[in-house]
Parts: sequence; C-alpha cells; structure tokens
Amino acid sequence: MTMMNIAGLSQNLPDEAITWAGFGEPVRLNFTLLSGESLTPESSALEAMTKLLNGLYQQQIELNQVRAQTGLAPIAVVTRTVDTNADGNPIVTLALSLEIDLNASLNNLIDPTDEG
Repeated sequence: MTMMNIAGLSQNLPDEAITWAGFGEPVRLNFTLLSGESLTPESSALEAMTKLLNGLYQQQIELNQVRAQTGLAPIAVVTRTVDTNADGNPIVTLALSLEIDLNASLNNLIDPTDEG
C-alpha cells in the first residue's frame, strides 16, 4: 500500500461497508454497515462519519509504517486527539487536512501519497 485509496480504506471498515461491482459501476458507501446501526435518512450522520474518519486514520498509520520502511516521510492527513471536556467527559477530535493546488480549478486537493 502506497496511497490512501478506497480499497485500503475498505480494509479498515466493517465488511462490505464499501462495495464496488467493477469498472463503470459506482463505489458505494453503506452507512448502515459502517455505523452498525439501522439507519434512515433522518439518522445522525456523526457516528458513521466518525467511523469513516477513524478508518482513514488507521489507513494512514498503516501507510506511514510502509513509508518508514522505504525511507519516505510520514504523512499527516488525518489527525485524532482525545481530550476531556469541562465536565470531564472524553471528547474525540478528528480532522482531515489537505493542501490545495492553487494552479488547478478542478480536483485541486493535493494527495500527499501521490508520488507521481
């Protein structure tokens, strides 16, 4: 694994949360399988989004292990911190940070794993 791609992400999510039937077919993200809950369109998206970002975070850890073995610098696209709020309850912060290519108008997010 050298890139943070959908195939790698799917390995860090519940089985079949991401599916793809082949070329010309859409890649599908199943929020019900991702969250492990019975969801409707009115359901909160927070748990599913948290699990998706945690999957990206785990993929980043695995990718950085590979990068370290090949002498490449680690990447820090997804950050995760756990703190406590004023009431002493744990609070998790997940952040996704990508550089923007100012020379491109479309697809202008820079993938730090794209070595080409």
